[in-house]
This record gives sequence, structure tokens and C-alpha cells, in this order.
Amino acid sequence: MNRKAKQYRTLDVASVARDLFRQWWAILLFSLAVALITHVAVSVLYKPIYTSSTTFVVTTRGTNTTISENLSNAKDTAERFKTVLQSGVLRRKIIEDLKVSRYDANTSIVLLDETNLIELKVSHQSALMAYRYIRSIMNNYSTVSNFVVRDVVLEVLEQPIIAQVPSNANSARNYAIRAALAALLMAILYVGYFSYLKDTVKNPNEASAKLAARFLGSIYRESKGTGRRKSKATAMVITNPFLSFKFTESCRMIATRVRSRMDRKDAKTLLVTSVAENEGKSTVASNIALSLSQEGKKVLLIDADFRKPSLYKIFDIDKNQVTNLVEILRTGQGFNKSVIKLKTQPLYFILNNTNTGTIDDILANSRFASLIRFARKLFDYVIIDTAPMGLVPDAEGIAQFCDSSVIVVREDTILARNINDAIDTLNETRAKVLGIVFNVARNRGMRAVRSNSAYNYDKK
Repeated sequence: MNRKAKQYRTLDVASVARDLFRQWWAILLFSLAVALITHVAVSVLYKPIYTSSTTFVVTTRGTNTTISENLSNAKDTAERFKTVLQSGVLRRKIIEDLKVSRYDANTSIVLLDETNLIELKVSHQSALMAYRYIRSIMNNYSTVSNFVVRDVVLEVLEQPIIAQVPSNANSARNYAIRAALAALLMAILYVGYFSYLKDTVKNPNEASAKLAARFLGSIYRESKGTGRRKSKATAMVITNPFLSFKFTESCRMIATRVRSRMDRKDAKTLLVTSVAENEGKSTVASNIALSLSQEGKKVLLIDADFRKPSLYKIFDIDKNQVTNLVEILRTGQGFNKSVIKLKTQPLYFILNNTNTGTIDDILANSRFASLIRFARKLFDYVIIDTAPMGLVPDAEGIAQFCDSSVIVVREDTILARNINDAIDTLNETRAKVLGIVFNVARNRGMRAVRSNSAYNYDKK
């Protein structure tokens, strides 16, 4: 690089928010995928457990017992009952009674608070087996309990029944929701983190700090309006009365800075390019040319974007009225026949209306150089719109015939290192870079303009 760009990185909240908005579908799909996988995994691993229960009333033998004695005995009986249920004698009887190979049920005893009631619960993966286990316990516990639970009477208050629903509900849905929320948070943090690390040019301060070229100014986003206004505001050129004052003045200010720097260098030809498509280079070239022509300068605007010409669309010129620049350069027809004048001011065009696969033969012969010499003699300034540098090498070849160049940089689109590479490439040609134009910058209170067009360049 001619000068080393500063290391500059700030947290641009608006840029991070835009990246999150652009990636909302990926974030949502990731969250849904994690939720679905979690739901399936939990459902596969889920094993229903059924519980049967019965309630006993604990009373002391004899007639002269108090409530406190019954409560005390109930607590003591609950502890002893746990011992009974764990005894090998009772379990062997139950295994023999149910004709099973092993005791595979879970049993528990619960003393209901402030009562002389104890609850016996038996859980099993089969609702029927849970019921059979508890019935077997009720039929056989007395053979063991007489040795450990004396002077106490256990009366059945509530008979057990076969459970109809599992006691452990399938929590796959809850787990899926939690997993989705966790995945959503992780995806947001991931996208936000890499948005912060993404070394694009996110604002004018970064344009000045990161790029190895002079900052010429910002062109802010412009709303196209709605209804009748929308139909009239398709061309983003400063002669459009429906565009805002801020937009038109920013274009004129940039044009003034470009003219001042060109005059200092005694330059008459200006190449306008970008690194990638859809950065607005053709619109910027058009507005620079219009601004200079409104100052009374005789300006020629050449559409040398041979891959996808668009100037005739921007100025609403009938395609059939355009004399194709490619054919003129290949056949050697007179350049005067190809010049079109704008009716309202001294702005002239040499346009193109077809996609050309390669221009190597055009640049190799002397006709393009002749075109530039012709333009320099007749016009005060010559603005040349070329194809993006990151897609095809056309701009590098055309730059050999120009005095200066401007690179259009769209906000938060291209990595700073790629823009600096383009600046270095042009600085190695005759068309030294005058500076960069920061385009489609966001401004509070202004809505974004979305372009549905795409270049679809083919490298041939």
C-alpha cells in the first residue's frame, strides 16, 4: 500500500443489528433444528413410569389412645414400613407371588403432614405390573410387619387402581423449547460476534481510518417513496425533483471535491468503479457528471461497463437510440455519431446497450485510446463508468487511458482489505485514485433503498 491504513475497529450496533436481520432466517432455522433434534432425542429416550398408590390409616391397638399418640405412631410406623419394604423376605414372597425373575419396582412410603395417614406408592414401567406389585405388597406385608410393627393397626383408606397415565410426563416439548431458546441466543451471539469481527467499512469514520485513499464524502440512503411519487423516483439522479435535498447536495459536494482534485492534477478523464456489484458506481458516475454539467462544464459520460451497461436505463434513453460503443470500437466508425446530448444541459453520452463477454481485443487496438483523445479535445471532463474490479479485469485495462479514478464503496459490504487492494491496483496505473465515495450510507430518519437488480458478470 502507498500508506498503511490504520487499525480501526468499533462496535457498530446498527451494523450488527442489520446482520442479525439479514440472517434472521438462518438463526430461526438453526433454533428450530436444535429444537426438533432435542424433541426427537428426548422422545426416543423417554420411558413412561406408572404409579399405583394406596393410603393407610395408622391407629394404636386399644381404645384409650390420643391423637398425639396416633400421630407419633404413624411417624414411627412409616419409618418401620420402609424397613419392611426393603426386607429380602417380603421381596422374595412378592417375586414368588408374581412369578417374576427379580424385584424391579420402586416403592416408597410417605407420611402425610400432620396426619396419621401414610401413603404407599409403587412405580413400574408397566401400569398393570405397578398395580400387581402394590396388591402383592398389601397381601404379604403382614408376614413381615408383625415382627417390626407391633401394637399398630393399618387400615386401608384408599384402594389402589391401575394407573391410566404415566406419572412422569413426557417433557420433550419443554426440553425442545429450552433448547430452541438456548440455540437462538447462541446463534445471535455467533452472528453478532462475527459481524463485529467482519472488517467491512461500516461508517464514514471507518472509511477514513481503514482505507488507503482520501475520503471524498458520503451519499446517504434515499427513499423512493410510495404511490405516484414512487413511479417518478426510479432514477437516482440529482435532476429528479422527488429526491431529497440531502441526497442531491451530498452528490454535488462530492462532485465539487472530485473536480477540485482533478483540476489540481490537470486531469480531464475520471474512471469510476467499485470492487463488487450493486455498490452504486453507475449512479455515482451519473451524478458527478450531472453536477459538473450544472456548473456549466461540458461533460462526456461514457458507459464502459461492457459486462452490464446501465447508463441508458438511468437516464431513460431508448435502447434503440443507443449506438453500441463496442461496435464502434471494433468497426472504427466515427465517434461523433455515437454521442448523445442531454436536452436540458451540456451533458453528453457515449453509451452501450449489450453485454460483451470480453474486451481484450478492444483494449489491445488503438481505438479506445483514440476515443479518449477525441473526448479530451472536445470536452472539459470525461467520466468513464467501468465494471467492478473484483469481478472482471476491465477497469484495470481502461485505467491505463485515464488521468484519475474514484472508487465507490457501499456501506458494510466489502472487506476493507479488498478495497485497499483495488486502490493499490489503480495507483499502479495512470489513473491514480483521487479518493473513495462512501455510498448508500444510513442516516437516522431515512429509509433504505433496496435494489432488486444484479450484475451477474461472467468472467470470460
